[in-house]
Amino acid sequence: MLRNLELKQGTVQTNVAVTEPCSTIPTTTLQPPEIIMLTQSYSTIPPTTPQPPAITTDDPCYKCEDGWKQHGGKCYFFSTSKSSWNESSTECITKGGDLVKIDSSEEQSFLRIAIQQKIEGYDDFFWIGLTDSAVEGRWLWVDGSPLNEGLTFWFSHEPDDWTGEDPGGEDCASM
Repeated sequence: MLRNLELKQGTVQTNVAVTEPCSTIPTTTLQPPEIIMLTQSYSTIPPTTPQPPAITTDDPCYKCEDGWKQHGGKCYFFSTSKSSWNESSTECITKGGDLVKIDSSEEQSFLRIAIQQKIEGYDDFFWIGLTDSAVEGRWLWVDGSPLNEGLTFWFSHEPDDWTGEDPGGEDCASM
C-alpha cells in the first residue's frame, strides 16, 4: 500500500517505496514511469484516518489555555504587568492575540467585572485595543475598524482626549 507520495515542484522523487503495513513483504523501489502512473491514478489519496472536526472557541467543548478566561466564544488574557499601550499590544501579539475590541455592552460588562477582580489600586487600568494615535479624534480598533459611534454602552463623552496627565491628551483607551 502506498503510504506517502512526495511531489516537489512538479517532479516526483524516484525512490518512493510500496509496502504493506505490518507485512514481511520486502520493500520495492518504483521506477519513474510507475511513479508517474501512481501520481496520475492516486492524485487525491483519501486520508488514512478521518480528519478531526475543526474546533472553534464557540464550541462548548473548547477550553482556553491556562491563565486565559473564556467568554462569548473568545479567550481573554488579563495581564497585570504595568506597561504602555504599545508594549501591551506587542505582548498580546506575541501570545497570539491582540488588545481587546469590544463589540457589545455584554462583552464590556464581562470585561468590567473581570477587571474589577484584578484591580489593586485607584490608578490601575487595562488597555483596550482602541486608539486615535494616527488621526486625533478618529478612534480605530486594533483591527483597523472605526469605533461605532452608535454604541450606547460608552459614556457620552467617551472616548475622549483626556489631558489630566499629559497636556497633549491621551491617544489610547483603557478600562
